[in-house]
Amino acid sequence: MKIRTSLAAGVVAATIAAMAVSSPALASSPDAPSGHVASATTSAVTEPVYKVPHKPTITGKAKVGATLTAHISGLPKGAKVTYQWGEGFGQYGGPIGKPTTKKTLKVTKSMRGGRILVIATVTMPGYADGTATSAPTGKVK
Repeated sequence: MKIRTSLAAGVVAATIAAMAVSSPALASSPDAPSGHVASATTSAVTEPVYKVPHKPTITGKAKVGATLTAHISGLPKGAKVTYQWGEGFGQYGGPIGKPTTKKTLKVTKSMRGGRILVIATVTMPGYADGTATSAPTGKVK
C-alpha cells in the first residue's frame, strides 16, 4: 500500500510540474502533494518584447458620422502595426470590431456617449509583439 501511495503522489507531482510550464501559478498550488515542489525547465528561446516608443494618438472629432484616425510615430522600418479600436473597455465597453491594419474608424450612433481609444500592436522581426494604448477621446457626441 505504501508503494501505491508514493507512486500516486509522484504522478500527481509530475503532472503539476508539467502543468506549471503553461501555468506558473500551479507551481505553488496548495493541491501539490506535501514535500513536492513543482518545477519545470524549458529550452525555448524567448524573444524580447518590442518596446513601442510612443503611445498612439487619435485625431478627428469624437462625433457621430466623423472619422477618427490613429497615428503612431517613431517606428523603425519593417514594423507592422495592427489596431484594435475600443470603446471605453470599462463595465459596458469593449472592442469595436476585430483587430485591423486600418488606421481609421467611422464613429457610429451606437458609440454616442462613449470614449474611443485604440490599442496599437507592433510586430517587428526578432521581437515578441509590443503594444501601446492611446488616451481615450472625449465623449462621443
